[in-house]
Amino acid sequence: MKIITLNMNMFRYLIDGSLNEFLKEYQADVVILQEVRSSLADEVTCYTHKISPNLYQEIENIKKTIYLTVALCKDDTWQKVNIDHFHYNNRFVKIKNDDWSIFGLHLPLRDDIDSLLSIIQESDCDIICGDFNAHRKYSQIKNWKVIDNLINDKEYSDLWEKGLKEEKAYYIDYKGEKKKAHQGDFYRTFVGNTHIDYVLAKSDIHLIDIIIDMRTLAFTDHCAMIVNYKKDKS
Repeated sequence: MKIITLNMNMFRYLIDGSLNEFLKEYQADVVILQEVRSSLADEVTCYTHKISPNLYQEIENIKKTIYLTVALCKDDTWQKVNIDHFHYNNRFVKIKNDDWSIFGLHLPLRDDIDSLLSIIQESDCDIICGDFNAHRKYSQIKNWKVIDNLINDKEYSDLWEKGLKEEKAYYIDYKGEKKKAHQGDFYRTFVGNTHIDYVLAKSDIHLIDIIIDMRTLAFTDHCAMIVNYKKDKS
């Protein structure tokens, strides 16, 4: 199973086809895009099964200026799971098939997100991923506390940290060269020189490898995270 998470920050990325070419290269089973305008998500040609956020209709029927968190899926076995939450509906999408469940999100930096944080913490998905707008050096904010809760209370793993410890973490530099990432070194996921994007997984997930791809900074302000994993049968 391979997933990609990437915040597009509403950039007009399809002017030169950069995102399409990037997605074709990886051939992921699921892509979670955050802050993507509905008009542009609809134009991604390498995925035909596109799942809109909670309580929204299909992408092609959504107002074109609204920015969304969407799931692009390789096949139509994936289904949307609606969640009853009035605020911030455009910021998260929950999907599942017979084998996996994924919660994709873009957390706002606001104080009035307690109900949304509760939904995330109780989602019980195999994978929770996206732009959390959180970094451990700002551990006092609510966004970081939800990560801390998922790791310490719900027994999720931060797959980037897990990859570093197990020597399964890599980064792709601006030249397209894949290099081993090392514990103790800092790897940003945002142009602001912070690591605010995460892929969290339940304890029965076996990590194959995880990659931070810096090449996406050519058409957005976030680095893509690409994860290969499978269920641990032990």
